[in-house]
Amino acid sequence: MKKNFYLTGLLALCMVLCSVSGKAAGITTDPRDTTVCSGILTMFTVADTGSSPITFMWQISSNGGATWATLSDTLLFSGTHTDTLKVTADNSINGNIFRVIDSNAFGVDTSLSAMLTVLTIPSAGVITGTSSVCAGSTVTLSSSVGGGTWSSSATAVATIGSDGDVTGVLSGFSTISYSLSNTCGTGTTTY
Repeated sequence: MKKNFYLTGLLALCMVLCSVSGKAAGITTDPRDTTVCSGILTMFTVADTGSSPITFMWQISSNGGATWATLSDTLLFSGTHTDTLKVTADNSINGNIFRVIDSNAFGVDTSLSAMLTVLTIPSAGVITGTSSVCAGSTVTLSSSVGGGTWSSSATAVATIGSDGDVTGVLSGFSTISYSLSNTCGTGTTTY
């Protein structure tokens, strides 16, 4: 009788265990590298076809993947335990890489990493050169940063060429500006 009960119990356990089937966590879409302006919300997303429930654990690396830290929801990060990590771009995390570890009862999978590049409004640098010019004369100004655009607030008083040459036209005051732009905006310095 005891043998029969023991054998029946084993068969029942085998039937329960054998009937449990599922698909291991498996990432089918990895997060992608993202470039965004500072202060803008961006997202890293993955897709997993494993059996539910799937848990997600997002991680960050500031040293190219040599070490990883597990993220939690903060001012910069939300959705750290979902398939979509939301990141408020900040210069402090520029160049960091992100990955997610997915798991379920049947297995674990780790995504490829994705880099976050954070852009800022460019600095137009510092303008140097003579601060006054006589009518009919020319002085040259320069900026510590190249690639920008020069302008004069009063072209009837002074004009400026693309090379930084300021020509006095009439007596008066003119503000000379140097601007540098990128996809995040324009930085301007005045003289």
